[in-house]
Amino acid sequence: RTVRPESHPFVLTALGLVAGATVAFAASQARSAPADTTPTIDVSKVKKGMKGYGLTVFEGTTPERFEVEVIDVLHNFRPSMDILLVKTIHPRLNKVNAVGGCSGSPIFLDDGGTAKLAGAYAYGWPYGNEPIAGVTPIHDMLAELARPLSPLLLPKTGAAPIGPQPAPATKAADLGGATGWHGDIGEYSVDKHVEQVASRWKPAGGAAGSPQILDIPLAVAGMSDRAIRELTTTLAPLGLVPLQAGGGGSLLNAAKDAPTHYVDGGGISIQLMRGDSAAQGQGTVTHVIGDKVLAFGHPMMEMGATNIPSAIGRVLWILSSNQRSFKIMEPVRELGTLVQDRGTAIIVDESQPQQWVPVTVDITGDPTAPKKKWNLEIVHDRFFTPLWAAYAFGDAVETTLEDKRDASWTLATTIAVKGHGKLEFQDFGVSPSGVPGGGAFWMSRAGSAVGELMNNPWEPITIERIDSKLAVEWKRDITRLKSAELLDAAIEPGQAARIKLTLKPYMAAEQTTIVSVPVDRAYAGRDVELEIVPGWSIMQDAAAPENLSQMLHNLTLPTMSPKAYVVQYRHLEPGVAYNGNVAARLPGFAMDALRPTSVTSSPDTFQPMVRKQVDVGAYAEGTTRLRVTVKPISK
Repeated sequence: RTVRPESHPFVLTALGLVAGATVAFAASQARSAPADTTPTIDVSKVKKGMKGYGLTVFEGTTPERFEVEVIDVLHNFRPSMDILLVKTIHPRLNKVNAVGGCSGSPIFLDDGGTAKLAGAYAYGWPYGNEPIAGVTPIHDMLAELARPLSPLLLPKTGAAPIGPQPAPATKAADLGGATGWHGDIGEYSVDKHVEQVASRWKPAGGAAGSPQILDIPLAVAGMSDRAIRELTTTLAPLGLVPLQAGGGGSLLNAAKDAPTHYVDGGGISIQLMRGDSAAQGQGTVTHVIGDKVLAFGHPMMEMGATNIPSAIGRVLWILSSNQRSFKIMEPVRELGTLVQDRGTAIIVDESQPQQWVPVTVDITGDPTAPKKKWNLEIVHDRFFTPLWAAYAFGDAVETTLEDKRDASWTLATTIAVKGHGKLEFQDFGVSPSGVPGGGAFWMSRAGSAVGELMNNPWEPITIERIDSKLAVEWKRDITRLKSAELLDAAIEPGQAARIKLTLKPYMAAEQTTIVSVPVDRAYAGRDVELEIVPGWSIMQDAAAPENLSQMLHNLTLPTMSPKAYVVQYRHLEPGVAYNGNVAARLPGFAMDALRPTSVTSSPDTFQPMVRKQVDVGAYAEGTTRLRVTVKPISK
């Protein structure tokens, strides 16, 4: 299946047609042996004015030939790496200039009458109006084949290691790399994760006068215009440019004429989501050696060792643009896995099985909705799984529930974790302008849990599936706290503080309720600050997790009722959290006994809260504080 340059008569005339026919023939043949006999040329041997040709797909799945001429070598473009500058000569390329999606197109040069593989078409100029490209040298790309496979991938597939193997990872940074979440446990958020990755990922090139990595067209299908706009804002700093295209489903109905293996110059898709909605990064294969596929000539996001499904791509058209032209492509046959995403190339392994996370979204409460159940699959990855879980959910919601009016909803989500059972989450929301799609999942406990699980610092986990059920009511089911009043400015020790709450339900008359909060005698002679907050903002006290099991326990701890207010104050006696356990209040002598003298680790102390819940029958909104005086104990 490898297209070998020596099979092409190197005559830069009408024999271009012969070369194209040779490519089609090679693509239809049985798989080649792993040994690679393709002649290559080192960048030090490349001279100004050398001529040759490239291979890429202009339409369909069969690579075609275009001519090239070397302008010169740009030295030290990246650390210890040169690139070749070439003119690309073809009627279509003369029109579209640098093309996103052509990244990886192999470039061959004539060296003494022999066509030798020089590298991959990979760089261009924004707003450039000439068909000029930067070529990544093939020897830099081939060096990436010596990289080890991800240790997260090997146990699942049983694949034989490639090259030296690293020691087992023990820290979050080791497991996450450039795209992992770097932050405190319990603080995960998708938007901050995107910001972190964008700050680390700096595509080569700078100002408009410098060659830059060709943007990777992110072909999306089955997604709304609004979702694509949001994706564009989110992913632009990562060099991924969303384009409305086709492709989806599981591709079990692959095109009958689709190639069965990758070929030099053929289309390749890196799949991030499939099903009712789909998304895949598009590029071109540079060179195939056995089961290993070199492509792009630059990173996708420089993720390092990874595990992302890939597919053979079919080109529909090359769209011309003054800023950057793009191939419009869709996947036609799933095959292999992206195992390395490095500075000079991506590497796909045809022999590696694919791993997907099934996602379902069931939506009830709107009988007029044309589609109420969504089925998707998203990639299993520390960065992309939480991101695409949010977008898959958000697009399903925004497409199904188009009305932008008062809405209240509950979201029940189940996350199945291999070897750890199912985690159940309950979230809710209220909005005057409909259910906010992806934002609802990004801000939910379930959405945060996906990111926390994938980026936990103790061990790799497998999320087997994510199932969500969203129930919507077209009303604003909310009660606002209008005011709070102490009925007694000063109380006796041990007496309860009485508070009158005035509540304003949406589109209903004001209501009042009186709540009594017992105040501990220990506050005698002191003031007590009473805080009134919505129940949904109060989490059960928990110790900082020290292992995955404790994290799983903490993730599913319930909040207090979202349809209630909570009156709370801090107790004077401290509590401790240690080894996953919590003791709310301990006397001073007990604290002294728990402080070790022979080791540096000790229990974490915290100030426990005394709480009283007041049900109000609607989602609570608003907070306030009051201060009550506790009289001294009478002598």
